[in-house]
Amino acid sequence: MQTRDLLVKCLQILLLLFSPILFAQEHHHHHEAEELKDTVKTAVKLTDKKLEVTPAICPEPGDRAFVNFDPEHLKDGAGFHGMLFFGQGDTFYISHLPMFHKPHDYQAIVEVRLKPEVKAKYQAELAKKGGYFTFAPEGNFVLPEQVISKKPISGSLVQGHFERGGNELLNTDLELVRVVFYKKIRPNDKKPAKEKYIIFGKGDEYFMAHEVFQRPNVDEIIPLPKNYPISKELKADIAGNGLAFVDDLEVKEGKVNVKKDKESIAFPYKEFYKETGDLQ
Repeated sequence: MQTRDLLVKCLQILLLLFSPILFAQEHHHHHEAEELKDTVKTAVKLTDKKLEVTPAICPEPGDRAFVNFDPEHLKDGAGFHGMLFFGQGDTFYISHLPMFHKPHDYQAIVEVRLKPEVKAKYQAELAKKGGYFTFAPEGNFVLPEQVISKKPISGSLVQGHFERGGNELLNTDLELVRVVFYKKIRPNDKKPAKEKYIIFGKGDEYFMAHEVFQRPNVDEIIPLPKNYPISKELKADIAGNGLAFVDDLEVKEGKVNVKKDKESIAFPYKEFYKETGDLQ
């Protein structure tokens, strides 16, 4: 009996001596397991975040708005990208003011949406003074990423050119709705034999934009007259594809002659926005 009691006491002493070590090892393993769980959670969060901030923002295959998109464009540096702002009815557009040097060597036209109160103020000012407006964004951004992912843009809406004495009307956010036209300007793209334009719009308001090739060139937006009788063929092309390409057009003797199809007619030419200085 005494021997058994002695053995029990010895075991108790041994447990007392080694229990801190065993506890420490158990605590260490538990701590490692918790760290592993945290690491996995963090990895999942990072993965989710990565998927959120870098989605597959490449355009849909066959989207005619994108002339020459390349994922490499998304690696461009950030810059300040001024825009022309136009539209009179319920649909509005911004057109990036292009140049031949990086990161401004893009033509990009995007349909945008205004807040109701901003829309009312803009339309009232447009009706009163006419002319064109520009948009000066707040801060810098990578243009292809901003445009293709349709991220909202904050900035100032300016009557006239924001760098040439224009008057600021208000600050607002632009909601990007749809990319109408996107093109990386490449200096080696030779001018075509005939000037190329795109036609886009909705309802009874349509515009023509000059496509930029090698220098010297021109950035121009031409509003078509209200209720311009666009042919059924041309209207169907625009409705189905978002825009129509025109390469048989001439501005002559104060008239624009569009020869897109049999029903096309001429209309009076009125200069709205035409920039050559930045594209020489």
